[in-house]
Amino acid sequence: RQRQMCIETEVVLTWENAYGKAYDIQVSNDAKTWTTVAEMRDQDGGEDVVEFKTVNARYVKFQGVKRAMGYGYSMWEFEVFAE
Repeated sequence: RQRQMCIETEVVLTWENAYGKAYDIQVSNDAKTWTTVAEMRDQDGGEDVVEFKTVNARYVKFQGVKRAMGYGYSMWEFEVFAE
């Protein structure tokens, strides 16, 4: 899939039926200390495009806060785009 050049950093999550109703996107340089760069709440599944100010980081992760279903999270893709 082609994406336009983003001005900021964006994470695209493509969900299966067990999507995250609420979650955070976090970044780190050492995979030990994490900083939340986006808080996503009241999501409805499908595809989420999460934009946030570009930061200097080596790792990006999804941190679940609330599941939409009673059994975990399930996504097809987790993509990170940056300048």
